[in-house]
Amino acid sequence: MIGFRLKFDNIPEYSLENFLLNYISEFDFFEIKLTNTLLKEGKLRYVLELSEKYATNKFSIHLPKNFLDVRFDYNSRKKIIQYLNGLKCENKTSLIVHFPLYYDEEFVKCLLKSSNELEEKYYILLENENVDMFNVEYLKMMDSFMQYLIELKKINNIGICFDIGHFEYGIMKEGLEKEKMHAFLLSLQHFSVNIKEYHIHDYIEKRDHLQLKKGVMNLESVSNFLRKINCDIPIIIETNIVNPDLDGREQVKIIKEEILMRRCNHGNKTDLQYK
Repeated sequence: MIGFRLKFDNIPEYSLENFLLNYISEFDFFEIKLTNTLLKEGKLRYVLELSEKYATNKFSIHLPKNFLDVRFDYNSRKKIIQYLNGLKCENKTSLIVHFPLYYDEEFVKCLLKSSNELEEKYYILLENENVDMFNVEYLKMMDSFMQYLIELKKINNIGICFDIGHFEYGIMKEGLEKEKMHAFLLSLQHFSVNIKEYHIHDYIEKRDHLQLKKGVMNLESVSNFLRKINCDIPIIIETNIVNPDLDGREQVKIIKEEILMRRCNHGNKTDLQYK
């Protein structure tokens, strides 16, 4: 499943339904970004209701970046969790939140509290951030944290959102060898096996979140790496799309032909279906 992150900020409420119907007629997945504007304007509930009505099991939700920060407004966090629990969805829905480079006891408490308050239909996915240094230590920390949650806390509704663009941009900035870092990631016992969603975007030396093929990302290398993990989880293309009918379709085509099909042709699976 391939799609884009959608903000819904600049779409009037009366147009939301048509916008979503047009989108899902072209693309098979999307991620709702819970922006401050969406929260303040009170459109969150309607967006979630429409998404559940028309796109069950075809969307994920990116929570505010600082959602698990102790400084995040408690009432806003509570309201978001209430909205989510109020949805009548039957399938697992992923909630994306960034995993900080440095976390403290308050972060852990807030994560565990949110995990307990959310209904079983939700996964919390910890996304790797863009870090310029200490990438090895950072990824080891995420792996150890997953081990702690699974083995010590017996928690099974928290996983990983692997941002390929953040990962590659970070190791480029730090000057690390890509193939060695791929092997290192695969050696981690709890990281790759718990990936439930991918984010991807291109990058150059001074900027990331570019459209694919607008930067220096080696798509063949990405394909070779991802075929060793999992073929069957959503891929969110995190780029600025000007015209979904043109550059949106082109970005999806790149994913299908230069990552997924190559990966499938080299892997064991031959029955994947794409729109």
